[in-house]
Amino acid sequence: MGTRGMKRGILRGLGLSDVRIPALGMVMAAMLSGCATTSASAGGEVGKDKDEAQKTEAVQSEAESGGTLDLSDGAAHLSAAQRMDELCRVLDDNKLKYFRDNEKGRVMLDFSVPNSLKRVRCVLRCREDGLLVNATVEAVAEDIGARYSVMEFITRLNFMLRHGDFELDLSDGQLVYKTYTLYDGDKPVAPSVVMRNIAIPVAMFKDHGETLFRLMQGQGEAKAEFEKTMEEMK
Repeated sequence: MGTRGMKRGILRGLGLSDVRIPALGMVMAAMLSGCATTSASAGGEVGKDKDEAQKTEAVQSEAESGGTLDLSDGAAHLSAAQRMDELCRVLDDNKLKYFRDNEKGRVMLDFSVPNSLKRVRCVLRCREDGLLVNATVEAVAEDIGARYSVMEFITRLNFMLRHGDFELDLSDGQLVYKTYTLYDGDKPVAPSVVMRNIAIPVAMFKDHGETLFRLMQGQGEAKAEFEKTMEEMK
């Protein structure tokens, strides 16, 4: 079977025979070049050592795909401290009250929500490669059964989400909503992006806080609560 025939066969097996995706072509080229190298070695090309075979594979992949997949941007990155200064300027411009903890490299903000959770704390950490936001609440699921109910509910809900997700620590029942945004080299993060990464977690606890609180208290059933939530969102 030729290279094109192998590509068509693999794509049919993946259910992607009618899909054209540039990135997929690069992955396919890498897969096929690996097969070609293995076949050649089995046919008696004993003279190639491991490094030489890897070079051949890379050349074949580059020839078929038109380039190699490189996830590193090669750009210089600002330090975490510089990113922290940048973040605080955005918060100051939006007149938000916060506490800056330079020792632990984090910024904390508190927000009130109109449900039984009462308050959401957003903890922002500036990594060298991105901005991490963890939003937490004081209420926890004390009972192990309640923790599993909360976990089932947020697992069902997470499938619907597009930016960030709920996470539960089964060891202590602590609930968090997490987002992460990668930096683009040393470019500043747009203020709207920073504010969105704060607003989304708070909004999620605002919208689903009462249901989460009930489940934390061992009240209600996760699937039924999720179905009710979906009805309310229509």
